[in-house]
Amino acid sequence: MESNKIFIKNAYQAALGAGMVKNQRQFADKVGVNVSSMSRALNGIDEYTTSGLCARIRAAFPTLQLDGSTTPMPPTSIQTNSNTIDTALGAVSKAHSIIEKMQEQMDKLIDIIAKK
Repeated sequence: MESNKIFIKNAYQAALGAGMVKNQRQFADKVGVNVSSMSRALNGIDEYTTSGLCARIRAAFPTLQLDGSTTPMPPTSIQTNSNTIDTALGAVSKAHSIIEKMQEQMDKLIDIIAKK
């Protein structure tokens, strides 16, 4: 329980320091708990300093380090250069040409079959 108390207090201070929250209300809201429950936990009341609350804090602030810094988020977009894009566009264009030729050949075959 004592380690939970320390973790909760340190996490709150780190979130404040990193600018992720401005007050206890925002911290509680992001964690998904009642403000009064968070206040009691931050005041070290045993019934509120649970490992479940610690898990919720970790889930709400996955990049938070207890020194107040944050770890960089993984990139969410594809990073490419213009050569990669040009290569991909060329492949798409070539595939489109092949499909058009195949469609023309199929149309010719259908015409031949229909004439029989």
